[in-house]
Amino acid sequence: MKKKIGWLLYVFVGGILPHGSVKQFPISQKIRRIACSLLFDRIGSNVNIGRKIRFSKNVSLGSDSSIGNNSYISGVLEIGENVMIAPNCKFIGINHIFSKTKPFNDIGKIKNPIKIEDNTWIGYGSIILGGVTIGEGSVVGAGSVVTKDVPPWTVVGGNPAKVIKGRG
Repeated sequence: MKKKIGWLLYVFVGGILPHGSVKQFPISQKIRRIACSLLFDRIGSNVNIGRKIRFSKNVSLGSDSSIGNNSYISGVLEIGENVMIAPNCKFIGINHIFSKTKPFNDIGKIKNPIKIEDNTWIGYGSIILGGVTIGEGSVVGAGSVVTKDVPPWTVVGGNPAKVIKGRG
């Protein structure tokens, strides 16, 4: 029931209020944080949650992290601390089970959690697929499609995403 109340508050109140920094729109951010504290499994302090985000039921968000406008989250998503997620990112942690003997609608689905470790930046419009861990300190370039784990302290980009260089 708590998650349903959080979803209703986010969609019908928090989702339509202006987006910006806590200093620009403190009431908007406060309402979205309250809604997401009911909706998420865990939420840290000083978070920035955008508008028009489609959430699944199993999201954890660490302190000092943000999720950009129009993002989409399906399945289990664990977001660490000091993580920046740009607008229009997709986290797809649910997929169909593949079988040659039955139609896809009859097979069912599989859930593969996604983990975003601390101090990470996910660029605009990136797609992160199920079962992936984005290592600490990594940067995912805008528009990337991440199908495999990203090593810590690296920059990745492309479709499929590949290591471009190290950070440090």
